[in-house]
Amino acid sequence: MADKQQKLEQKRRNVIVYAAFSVIAISVFLFLFWSLRSLILPSIIGGVLAYLFRPVINIVRVSWLPHGPKVLILFCFIVAGLVMGTRQIKSSLPNEKDQLELIVRIKYKLNEKYISVMGLKENPDKGNFIYELLKDDIAPFKTQAFEMLSLNEDQKKILLKYKEGYKGQTFNPKYYNYFEENQKLLPTAGVILEETLQKNNKKETEALKNADGSSKAQNSHFIVKILNTLSTWFIMPFVFIFLLFDTGEINKFFIRLVPNKYFELSLTVLNEVDTAIGKYLRGTLLECFLVGLTLSVGLIVIGLEINVAIVIGSIAGITNAIPFLGPAIGLIVGLCYALITESISPYLPFITTDNLMLAVFAVVAVAQLLDNSIFQPIVLGSAVNLHPLVVILGVMGGSIIFGFSGMLLAIPSIVIIKVIIETVFHELKAYKLI
Repeated sequence: MADKQQKLEQKRRNVIVYAAFSVIAISVFLFLFWSLRSLILPSIIGGVLAYLFRPVINIVRVSWLPHGPKVLILFCFIVAGLVMGTRQIKSSLPNEKDQLELIVRIKYKLNEKYISVMGLKENPDKGNFIYELLKDDIAPFKTQAFEMLSLNEDQKKILLKYKEGYKGQTFNPKYYNYFEENQKLLPTAGVILEETLQKNNKKETEALKNADGSSKAQNSHFIVKILNTLSTWFIMPFVFIFLLFDTGEINKFFIRLVPNKYFELSLTVLNEVDTAIGKYLRGTLLECFLVGLTLSVGLIVIGLEINVAIVIGSIAGITNAIPFLGPAIGLIVGLCYALITESISPYLPFITTDNLMLAVFAVVAVAQLLDNSIFQPIVLGSAVNLHPLVVILGVMGGSIIFGFSGMLLAIPSIVIIKVIIETVFHELKAYKLI
């Protein structure tokens, strides 16, 4: 009887100790999680990269080379690849002249497309029935868009310098004609009055004259923000390196805290979560590559330049890690390029510059269809399959709570929680604990 009473007391103490420890640990975790939330995304990205590159460390079978030097060599290769990639991206970005040409072309082509759709070319005063129906609703958006695409006085001066030859480059005469047309377009053609431009430029000039001190303060504040952001992301390579150096010590530490009764259950949960994370990350990486490749090939087929198609496909493929975002970005960028391009070389004879936007829409639709029907089921499989409603609510909820970080990490978090819950309940039933 005394032994039974002693065992009950011991169980009671165990429950109290573990409950108190759990409450304290959860409270501290939530406090640190919220206080250091700016470090969450860099740390998780560092951990994801370490998880993806861990198989590379295991593949390298060099008996005389210890684990630590392998990690450092891999890190040097990754840094070198990032530096080379950054230089390549920087060289591909448009320079000052190209940016001015792009703005002029977008504004001119946008107005040209507006005139065509609204029937203002044939009937500048009345347009067609679409113009009569939507002119009042479209006018504010049209005005705002053209204000954003209007060159300020400094940009106009630089454009004139490039017209005469500046920094060894010359502004394309055709695009200068576009610029002149943009300057004298009529309101009925869908462009704001030149008086509005002059008023805006006057307001900007007065604001600049009255804001010298505040401008310096804002620049200083901007520099501080950049330094803070860099210091936050500086943790990412450290997380990457130290997780690659880890050979199981972290798992062993948490396993030691688990009571013997739940030891096997904890190991099973860790293994299942490890498998699910690996399958999701590697599957998502392959899925993004396939989506980007599909879009790139499709855009090349409909006549876009190879480098432009690859850039658009790469952007859409990378952002495809966030559900629904990749196709949307690919569609927007593709449509914008289709709007301003003037010559294409399609492999399909029925595609022209007039129906190029429709062709871009078709390519994105086909890529999304292949992603939903083939890439996701085959690459990711059913183990991490989630209902579309769960995906939508997860992405929106993560975006509302944690911004971009929440949008990016919502689905992986849901996958991990799903696997943990399923595994725990399955094992508890298997061991007849519930």
